[in-house]
Amino acid sequence: MPPATCRSSPGPSPRVFVYPLAQLRALDLLPEPRSWRLGRALMDWVQASGYHEPVGECADYFLVPSYPNNIDNLQSMKAYGDWRMARLFHYLRSHWPFWNRSVAAGEARHLLLLPCDHGPGDCAFDRPIVPNKWSPPAGAAERRALLRQQDRRNNAWNATMAAQIREWWGGGQWELLNPASPARLVAFLLFSGWADQIRAPSGACLNCFAHGLDVRLPTPEDHSCGPLCGVRPPPPSEAAGGGGGGGGVAGALGSLAARRAWLAQHAHVGGPFRPWGVGAAAATPGVGVAERGSNCTMFWAGAVRGNNNHQRTALMELAGVPRFCVTNSERANQQLQQRLPTAMGAATFCFSPRGWQHGDSDRYLPALLHGCVPVMLDRLEGMPLQELRRELPWARAVLAIEPDHVARLPKMASDAAADAAGAAGAAAGVPGLSAASAARMREAAAPLWERLLYTTLEFSRMPERALKCVACAAHRSDCGGGGAGGGGGAGGKRARQGNYRRQVADLPRLGRRLAEGGARGGRRAQWQGQRAARASAEAACAASGSYLGESGSRDALEGLLAVLRQRLAATPAPLEPWAERRGGGGGGGGGGALPLDAAWYRRRAKWYAARLAETNPLSLIEAVRPAHRRASTNL
Repeated sequence: MPPATCRSSPGPSPRVFVYPLAQLRALDLLPEPRSWRLGRALMDWVQASGYHEPVGECADYFLVPSYPNNIDNLQSMKAYGDWRMARLFHYLRSHWPFWNRSVAAGEARHLLLLPCDHGPGDCAFDRPIVPNKWSPPAGAAERRALLRQQDRRNNAWNATMAAQIREWWGGGQWELLNPASPARLVAFLLFSGWADQIRAPSGACLNCFAHGLDVRLPTPEDHSCGPLCGVRPPPPSEAAGGGGGGGGVAGALGSLAARRAWLAQHAHVGGPFRPWGVGAAAATPGVGVAERGSNCTMFWAGAVRGNNNHQRTALMELAGVPRFCVTNSERANQQLQQRLPTAMGAATFCFSPRGWQHGDSDRYLPALLHGCVPVMLDRLEGMPLQELRRELPWARAVLAIEPDHVARLPKMASDAAADAAGAAGAAAGVPGLSAASAARMREAAAPLWERLLYTTLEFSRMPERALKCVACAAHRSDCGGGGAGGGGGAGGKRARQGNYRRQVADLPRLGRRLAEGGARGGRRAQWQGQRAARASAEAACAASGSYLGESGSRDALEGLLAVLRQRLAATPAPLEPWAERRGGGGGGGGGGALPLDAAWYRRRAKWYAARLAETNPLSLIEAVRPAHRRASTNL
């Protein structure tokens, strides 16, 4: 979209302009980004990368560096999100030309990270999120009464703010920002792929993930179930070689460094530092649960309280079924007796339901790292970086089933084991529960893991990383010498792996050092031991420069830019298959014109219900991307 006369700064495509945070903060349009879940790190990473474009005229995309708070304070809980979003984007379009150009082109070039569990349902916007939320109702005679009715539905407590939203974004223009609108021109970066709006006849949603518009990012390390999910440092006796005391590795290295070291030792099948999909077991047809040393065909352990998540509740129907190891950890007699990664590594399939109150599903990542085929409980769920289909063949690497069909899984598994046609289906690429199908899914998932780790963020000198490093991932060039551990290539990778193995081998010694120091000198000696061990942890981070020997050239943030680059060359999406094609460009709200009428959303929900009914009940379905619309001609 840059003008033809623009001379873009040297660097890779796409070029990303970051709106000036200091200016927007000074005007009280944005708060300081939180450090949680890439809140600050994404902006810092982009600005430190070769993709950063300081001249907006030369940029392909425009990153909004933070999002407004959607409540005034926790005491009053008054909704401010829609008004603050309306004010923010009104300012952006009034002081820079980039938004108006995006609207004229009908292209979503503005990016906004919404890291909350339910995306726009928790961050930046107000509930309810519904189509045509702030569109002025038609009919002058009843306009005032209809506006009051709309305000009640929207929970608008301040009439002045509601009037300003309509003034700035009236005539249907709010749909260009509305999370529930298929005409939205802001691409959200989310951690959940819950596309709840496409199932709802009303079009209402909470998470509102739009396939082909929004980008689901992999779960980062600082989340409770990221790559280190369930990884706990070994007990003191094990860490200190039986010496005990002093906190062992947990005290010596700090929990994060020790957990990374454990992952480096255990997240593989077939060889050191080789995730399960790369090893010999993945290439062996027919490898199944018996060969993995477990009686669990399918595994899940987690908390189920009440009925706030029907996916988890549905899994409880499998509790007690032979070879279905499903555990409600809230029950005192069902506590998991082993590490979560160990249990995953011993199972064939691992469920990845959504979290509390339908928060993001995240178990897919540790499942992949520990050799278990993920089973999603939403067949329309968007997967991380899913548009990179050649690199990330999610449809061939995971299973997906609707919660209403979970109770059928034991019979489906039994039929797959007994029916010779199951193996033939697996050979044809059809997802299934047979051992042959599981082996093929592991093979298909082999390239996924590297794209799901934030290597160039966590192994860098950026201020937002979780553990300080004195060197970087091999793909970074801001640490001197082309990164850590001997640079790129196979030789550099082997050197990084060798360095990290030596650090891992040093863990028991460090645990003993801390335990002995604590015994000799009390609290001061223990503090000194912890300080020295922390320095050793940072050295371990620097020596590895990675989680599992990867360079970082294909990490999650590089994957995000790859998705955006791919979109620049994509052909415009046609009208959706459920849209009515009428004369004059599909006007009247039934096809491409805005605002879309209520029947459009009902037809969409009906179309997806039919798709779910007529396709393989264990297959993942990628939803239709929103149609390309020249929004300026429709408003």
